[in-house]
Amino acid sequence: MHSRRRVVAFMLAMVLTISGFVGNTSFSGVEAVFAATANTVTNLRLEQSGNHFTIQWDKYNGNNTYDIYRAESRYGNYQYVATVDGTTWTDNNPNSVKYENYYKVAVQGNNDTLSDPISLEIEMFGEDMYVFSPKDDTETVYQTINKIYLHQGDVDGNGTSHSGQQFGEGRYAFAFKAGDYSNISANEMKMAYYMQVLG
Repeated sequence: MHSRRRVVAFMLAMVLTISGFVGNTSFSGVEAVFAATANTVTNLRLEQSGNHFTIQWDKYNGNNTYDIYRAESRYGNYQYVATVDGTTWTDNNPNSVKYENYYKVAVQGNNDTLSDPISLEIEMFGEDMYVFSPKDDTETVYQTINKIYLHQGDVDGNGTSHSGQQFGEGRYAFAFKAGDYSNISANEMKMAYYMQVLG
């Protein structure tokens, strides 16, 4: 029992430590790779009040009406849930598990240009900590990690890693929620400088 508590305490300390540096760092080169297209809604924020989630975003190019999409995981299947006037919306009927509510926003009718996602985890830990779920699309998980690897490891066209970001500012953590990941192969995910896997 005591050993289990020590393990839980250690893992919690690791997550809190990582959130301290992950949430406050960014690297424009990687942000450009993973950010939504320039012609879409940006700067999503999320607040929780009881069993309700309120999201806000910046007004885009004079548009007043927006479509809201929700998924159970960061790289899951986003479904349309509402159309609103203004730049704020409250989800009064979220998924029962609070960490299974991820939101994207688009100008009404432009579902091919969804925003970057927002969730409790992204709000807490920052955009450089990726929390994966068994409900995420496997190929997208691979692509997400390996694109960061290519940058952090400064991998050239021949697959050779150079000095990369050995002295760079980028810090990236990849956490996996509890669940079945038998469809994911560790060999498909490459690590370079300042990339860490948790789970």
